Amino acid sequence: MLTGHASAVFRRRKPFLLATATVGVTGWLALAALGTPPLWLLDFLFAAVGWAVSGFVAAFSVAKEVNLALSTGIATGVVNAGGFVGAALAQPFVGWLLDRSWAGQVSAGMRVYEPADYLGAQWVSVAIAAVAVVGALLSRETYATHTLPPHGSLRLHT
Repeated sequence: MLTGHASAVFRRRKPFLLATATVGVTGWLALAALGTPPLWLLDFLFAAVGWAVSGFVAAFSVAKEVNLALSTGIATGVVNAGGFVGAALAQPFVGWLLDRSWAGQVSAGMRVYEPADYLGAQWVSVAIAAVAVVGALLSRETYATHTLPPHGSLRLHT
């Protein structure tokens, strides 16, 4: 909520999108690269990645501000669906990566993976966070205003 509110107060969206996306990719990169960091650092990295997700809120405002007023509902719905689609696609991919490195060990009927297997699969989160950085870089700065005229004042030619 604070990130969305701050982007409204400062009337800037892109810096908040870019800052949160950069913190997110940096946090996931550190988690994937460090292996098993000390607990204090792990707490910090999880908190940073958790805060980074808050940048998603500003994306709703951007979607609203770059679309016609009559389309804002569907635009924000598409933005919202993006997170769910990403998670839905990432989960089986992570499972596939884990299964590729599985050594065949089973305990109580469940596959047992090595810590290195999980670290390898962690790079999926880094890749997803990198996509967020690219999206933030490609986003349009709206200065917290609609960039299109309101519905009714736009003439559409068929």
